[in-house]
Amino acid sequence: MYQQYEKTKPPSDLLISMNALIKLQKIWLHSLSSKYGYSDEKNREQVDSSVRILSDIFTRFKNSAYSDKKFSSQIINGTDKQYEQALGEMLFFDILEREKLKLLPTTGEGPDFHILESGLNIMCEVITPKPDSAGITVKHNNDINTRIGAGARRSAEQDLEIFLKITSALKVKQEKFRTDKEKGLIPHNSACIVVINDALFCPEDLPMFGISHSANWGEPPYIARATLNEKFTLLNKNFKPIYINGFSNESLNHISAIIQVTLRDDYGHRISFINELNEQFCRLAGFINNYDVVLNPMARIKLPKDTFKMDHWHLDKHGEFVAKKLSTNPSPSDLAKYYNLQRRTFGLPELNEVELVEKIIHGLSSS
Repeated sequence: MYQQYEKTKPPSDLLISMNALIKLQKIWLHSLSSKYGYSDEKNREQVDSSVRILSDIFTRFKNSAYSDKKFSSQIINGTDKQYEQALGEMLFFDILEREKLKLLPTTGEGPDFHILESGLNIMCEVITPKPDSAGITVKHNNDINTRIGAGARRSAEQDLEIFLKITSALKVKQEKFRTDKEKGLIPHNSACIVVINDALFCPEDLPMFGISHSANWGEPPYIARATLNEKFTLLNKNFKPIYINGFSNESLNHISAIIQVTLRDDYGHRISFINELNEQFCRLAGFINNYDVVLNPMARIKLPKDTFKMDHWHLDKHGEFVAKKLSTNPSPSDLAKYYNLQRRTFGLPELNEVELVEKIIHGLSSS
């Protein structure tokens, strides 16, 4: 079982952090066990592992120079979706560390994260958009016809709500990045990135989000359709146009890129899978998804390609959405495990993995 901190009499800031972590461990245990089960030994081990992973990320982020001073109190605040926003920032910190990007301390006044990569300042602002007040997102997430499964789809009504949230966030952050540069909170030569955490667009009681699914549900990511779409103009509820081609002109030129991730407590499950099975096999088997990024070709400060190990979306010459997918390099052992996984799926007996590996190596060497 994961280790809880004992209650002692440390300084007040540390006491707040310790109490916050104890509360969070209870939240994560309840949430993950309700989604993945806790009676089966294997499920219990994986849930406990996930809670330990989340606890470790919390501690590293809280003790780093990259978290806000109010982080511990915000993440246990149940009002105004502060928990989800703080959790998204905490988990994106872990993504940046896993990408081995150099983080610089932040003051808390500007963007959430400051990266220095090959001499370029990169500023990242994480946003977890809240569901609409009219309840459209909740209604559709509870609709059996739009929940995940064969033929799962988003309704036009819910699509519109998500586009409204993303385009509104981009408009606000475009102005914020511009004024922050004027105030000196952001170096003028910085590439500025908006990170959209789509967690609150997903049904909260369904497992696997953050591992192999996201709010896109099989479609090109919302961030691509909300920035590169030159074919359509949406109308808001007041029948005013919503422009979804901001990366095709200079209207969002202070934003160098937009990233879409799904960051909720399932992230602990994602890392647990990676630790147990290795990342290449998890990608091959579809246990984990890649994060999505769209670069702004019209940005004042352009983000170099492949700064982030993510799927890069753009339009091809025919105006269709395509992605430069993150390359995978599975080992012969990964391929053999995947082959047996497919056989189990169809009720077939597994084959000897050692023999399979030898056949795969022989096939690779003879090709």
